Amino acid sequence: MFLNKVSTTLIESEDLNEEYKPTNQNWLGFEPATEKEIIETEERLNITLPPSYKEFLRVSNGFKQLSCFVWNIFPVKSIKWLRDFDSHFVDVYKNAHETFNTTDEEYFIYGEEQETTNFRSKYLTNCLAISRWGDSSILLLNPEVKFGNEWEAWMFANWYPGAARYKSFEELMVEEYSAFVELLNDREGY
Repeated sequence: MFLNKVSTTLIESEDLNEEYKPTNQNWLGFEPATEKEIIETEERLNITLPPSYKEFLRVSNGFKQLSCFVWNIFPVKSIKWLRDFDSHFVDVYKNAHETFNTTDEEYFIYGEEQETTNFRSKYLTNCLAISRWGDSSILLLNPEVKFGNEWEAWMFANWYPGAARYKSFEELMVEEYSAFVELLNDREGY
């Protein structure tokens, strides 16, 4: 299982935050969210959460650490609109709609060819914060751009001049974990 692999890799690395070290198991997740918890959150926010994110919650209701940069993926009851979670962050970009308002041609490029400055800051108001700020990074879900029932997932980080965007929460998780493993390999021959 993917989250087991993430847990094992982090626990065996030197990058696991001391506060997240498990006491009696090799698991950085939590008990699964109940369907009731997921439904109550969807009703509270007046949304239907994307499938890959709901599947994650059904395995682990939050996650302590995804990489050396991403910490504290929220349990379902703690997710909230970014405008309510960090209104200052949204305000920073509020007047930058012209600067960060890329064309469709530039916007819909994903993967290695993507430029993190090619995003639309006006979407931040409607993004869902699904993590705390980690090592100057945060995970968001963007309901303004959908691929089927999946929402675009964003990672803002101080080393990106904007947002790294993915077509789904699952894609974000897999790519961020892969980048972490690559960092470990480059750094210590892991």
